[in-house]
Amino acid sequence: MVPIIPLRHFFDNPEKAFAKLSPDGSRIAYLAPEEGRLNVWVKTIGLDDDHSVTHDRERPVISYFWSRDSKKILYLQDQGGNENTHVYAADPTQPDLEAKDLTPFDDVKVNIVDVPRETPNEILISMNKRQAGLFDVHRLDLNSGKTELIAENPGNIVGWLTDAEGKLRAAVAQTPNGSSSLDLARTSRSGRSSSTTTRTRESLTRSRRMVQRCMWDPPRMLSTKGSCCST
Repeated sequence: MVPIIPLRHFFDNPEKAFAKLSPDGSRIAYLAPEEGRLNVWVKTIGLDDDHSVTHDRERPVISYFWSRDSKKILYLQDQGGNENTHVYAADPTQPDLEAKDLTPFDDVKVNIVDVPRETPNEILISMNKRQAGLFDVHRLDLNSGKTELIAENPGNIVGWLTDAEGKLRAAVAQTPNGSSSLDLARTSRSGRSSSTTTRTRESLTRSRRMVQRCMWDPPRMLSTKGSCCST
């Protein structure tokens, strides 16, 4: 008789999961339990120096990124299950140092939009700081914690898209009939223009699934499964 797999094996924490190589190629980060909760661990390639760099005892860490300069581990976490995730930064070289909340705003939910190669000290985030139901895009300085609004949600945007250089290029909009459209953005060379003043209404009607599969080729071209349009 084939042995029955214990039910707990389907729900236990993995021993190690979601490994990511640092951009400089010197270290590997991964998720592993610490005192029963998944946290981010880091090790130097070729050495047995594995150590946890986050120490969350209440909620598991399930999403993290390397900063582009390999100096920080960035991750999302809420407080007590309130679902208002913030962006935290942990120093992989100082594992005992408490992670810093880079978006310490009350009653605000934050998501990471992009971690651009071109600006290793800055990332793009979306957050509902201005209005609870609307997520605007901000540029976040990883060193100072300063945020800069670069795209304001007019009310129908449910997602944002960047190009290979980390510049905001399009937004996924919800249409009145329940479908999705892709609104192309005209931004300045710096990528810091406001979406409300620069977006042109060139909507490409797509099914929601098709829109979610779209990706940026070198930054002047948008492709969606065989069809493309110049920006």
